[in-house]
This record gives sequence, C-alpha cells and structure tokens, in this order.
Amino acid sequence: MTPTSTGVWHHVLAWHDKTSNKLYIQLDGDATPAEVAWSNVTCSGGVSAMEIGRFPHSTTHFFDGMIDEVGFWKRVLTSDERAELYNSGNGLSYDDFTASGGSATPKSRGYIFN
Repeated sequence: MTPTSTGVWHHVLAWHDKTSNKLYIQLDGDATPAEVAWSNVTCSGGVSAMEIGRFPHSTTHFFDGMIDEVGFWKRVLTSDERAELYNSGNGLSYDDFTASGGSATPKSRGYIFN
C-alpha cells in the first residue's frame, strides 16, 4: 500500500471478510486492497466500544487529522460498490437528523448507522 500524503483528503475503506476471517484495507480506490497483517479476528458478538481515530484503550495515540463520512454495512461490499463509494466524490447523503420538535441535547459523539 502506498503511504499517504499529508494535507490532502484520502478515501479509506476497511472490511472483515467473515468467510476467510481476514481484514482488508483499501486506500483511494486502489484496485488491489491490502490484507491487514493481523488477521484471524474473533468477533465475540458482545457489546463493546468501537473506536475510530484512536488506538484502542490508549490515552495518547490519537489520529492526527480529520475523519468524515463514516459508514457501516452488515456485509462485505462488492468491488463495484467500493468503487462507487470512492468515485462518487461527494460522499453519501443521509436523511436530515435535525430535531423537529421538543428539545435536543448535543453529544460529543455521533452515530450513523447504514
């Protein structure tokens, strides 16, 4: 995988293939995704925190940049679907989550489920 340049946007896509039990990562629509070095991941199915932008259980290892348009799917996307996400240019559109009545309390965390 080609190292990233600083100061520019990058499209990063990662997925776990349950059949092969391997993790993959794709950078900027690269035709050949890289297999992540640590495979054989066990997903317990329990409830635990998922962290984006920081090394798990660390108070010092944070991502030094901006993260935008995070999405999750319950299946592995096809290569055509991954290419469509990369080539769309404008990201994905989501429903308007603006409160229409009552009161809304801002939180420091956001959750988007696809």
